Amino acid sequence: VHPINMVTEGNNMTVLCIAMGTPTPTVTLYLNGHPIRSAVSRHMVTEIHNVTRDMEQVSCYADNGYGTPMQASRKITISSK
Repeated sequence: VHPINMVTEGNNMTVLCIAMGTPTPTVTLYLNGHPIRSAVSRHMVTEIHNVTRDMEQVSCYADNGYGTPMQASRKITISSK
């Protein structure tokens, strides 16, 4: 997630989801538990515009149908304007 420390309300943040696996996994970006975007990819970059104070949990979920699906989550600190 960029910026790495704190995101200011109303600004943008960039989320990079990196996944490994063969076949290439389907990567899904979740914001507060809601799916935002999915792609069959090893590197998915998503820019989220106009961040609001309730956008505090970002998760990337990867599954290629084999083995155990993986998920990484991060809590985001959002400051007031």
